Amino acid sequence: MAEQFQLAFEEWRRECEMIDREMGRILGTHPSASEDERQVRRFQFASLVERRDAAARKLLAAHGVIRRVRAIGAQK
Repeated sequence: MAEQFQLAFEEWRRECEMIDREMGRILGTHPSASEDERQVRRFQFASLVERRDAAARKLLAAHGVIRRVRAIGAQK
């Protein structure tokens, strides 16, 4: 179980590093005059946030945290 979590953690860490680099690239570009280009950047950034959240959920699921939280909520 610990090895499985370690593998999931490493996968999550690599994914987050890639996402952080891409977010930095998006934020580091010069502001464009085009509203369309700004809209594309907002969409790309929102997609990266969703991807990061999905990676975190996958990590938590690998460790069983999500199942335990749902079980606690069902007891109430």
